[in-house]
Amino acid sequence: MIDKAAKELDGPLKVLDDTLRERHYLTSNNFSVADLNVASAMLSLKLEKVKFNNFQKVKTWINRYY
Repeated sequence: MIDKAAKELDGPLKVLDDTLRERHYLTSNNFSVADLNVASAMLSLKLEKVKFNNFQKVKTWINRYY
């Protein structure tokens, strides 16, 4: 079940990864409430040990927080 759910996240994670290729944070090169919001929503993914290997920018970004 977790693997299936993780697979369904590929599309949104690709969008996030593409966004982070252009900047260090979600809306600019500065931390914002958007980063806080998305990082908190992604906490459950980290707790479930979801791998972000196909999304290196997301992996780097999320590791700043957890």
